[in-house]
Amino acid sequence: MVLLCMDQRGAGASPVQVRVVNGVERSSSAPLDGGASEQTRPPDPLGNGPPGLSFLDGLCFATTLERYEYTLCPFRNFTQRRSADLHSAPVLLGLWGRWAAPAGEPPAFSRMEYDEGKRCGRRDRSASVVLECEADGFRLLAVDEPETCTYLARFAMPLPCALLEQA
Repeated sequence: MVLLCMDQRGAGASPVQVRVVNGVERSSSAPLDGGASEQTRPPDPLGNGPPGLSFLDGLCFATTLERYEYTLCPFRNFTQRRSADLHSAPVLLGLWGRWAAPAGEPPAFSRMEYDEGKRCGRRDRSASVVLECEADGFRLLAVDEPETCTYLARFAMPLPCALLEQA
């Protein structure tokens, strides 16, 4: 499946094509260009999350931060590739897994967990995406790697914060 992405690299930027991965052979480090297999996990588009976010399923958001281009496809996958080599296969940071609340906070829908990404040493890559309410549009604000192969991203959405508290 190929979707048009909202590219946040600058005003007037044209849409880019992104392949949405529905499943990846988890024991393999095969690239996404042909490394996709039959779906290995049934899709759970919202994972019992707020129905008001269902429109995000099937959309992708791409942005370049420092040396990497990141593409977040909510409820699908999260990938990165070196921005200097946009013809290379993206690296899978994780597949949509579940909603999670930060430690010590009441249950809410402000953090998306992506797991079972491309193998990295003795474990798979994984990512947490923190949703933030912001009026400036849908965009990745930052991506950090606090631990090797464990990513933490901030994703802005022009939606009311109350929407993230609904179940």
